[in-house]
Amino acid sequence: MNYCLLILEMLLSLLIVGRSDSTGLQMVAVSAPTMSPAAMNCTAFQYALSRASAELTDCMCRAARPFTLCAHCYHSRAKYADLHQLLVKDDGKDLSAAPDGTSCRKYLMQLDSVQVLSRTRDFVESVWRSSNCNNCFSSNGGSSQNDSLPRYRSDLDQFFNDTTQLRECFANYSSASSNQSGPSIVCDKCSSLYSALTIRFDTLSNAEHTRDRNTHSLCMDAVDAMNATHRLWSEAYQCDSRVRSLQPLPLIIAGYLTAVLFYIGARGRGQFKQRKLLRQKRLGCFASSSGAVSGSASDVGLLN
Repeated sequence: MNYCLLILEMLLSLLIVGRSDSTGLQMVAVSAPTMSPAAMNCTAFQYALSRASAELTDCMCRAARPFTLCAHCYHSRAKYADLHQLLVKDDGKDLSAAPDGTSCRKYLMQLDSVQVLSRTRDFVESVWRSSNCNNCFSSNGGSSQNDSLPRYRSDLDQFFNDTTQLRECFANYSSASSNQSGPSIVCDKCSSLYSALTIRFDTLSNAEHTRDRNTHSLCMDAVDAMNATHRLWSEAYQCDSRVRSLQPLPLIIAGYLTAVLFYIGARGRGQFKQRKLLRQKRLGCFASSSGAVSGSASDVGLLN
């Protein structure tokens, strides 16, 4: 009978697996609050936690490029954290005892020297922290568990809206640019949008740096989006190089001539001052020697 119950519980644990959302990323369908922890067998909980960590790790790997980890894995990470909290809360007393009679927490986290579950938790949390994901959203993520993606905080949400608008501009004029020789038309049509996006990103970065001067803690979703946009602008469409090529050649030559003339004038002025100082020195010596001669003559007169 015990074996039958154990098999039944294992089958039930497999039914709480994640299902795909509209973005194609796997989500854990059942979080800790919807479970019946008092009736959950420790072994069944182990399978549920294992499946949640696998879902989250898979989500993080697939959201690495382009980097949208914070948004796409927000719910998966929250559900994994809820399961892990259930294990450590009150020493796991809400769960039934392990097969060997010990507490479920001790059985899963303390009896093996490798501590697989603890290291898995540390890995997940280190990736989340290094991505500054907590700075992407409000305290509750700004969305419910039924939403496919959480809502960014308002200033970041506006940044991503501007990014989408600029990408649409790229898409609208990139085909026209491919049919013309010379500078890309994208540089002309999308320059104002690119400048506005750059200013908004600098404002976000400065605000984060003001809040925490020791770290640059801007949401990594936004940082990667800006880097990717800049690569499109400077490398794919070569808009930066085009701006440099539009600098008038006469202005460049005039700038160099101004610097040369300033140097020559400064050097000539220095030499003139030096000659003037030397001439005054010789006159002083002549005056002093004349005074000495006059003095000697007067002395002679006095002697006579």
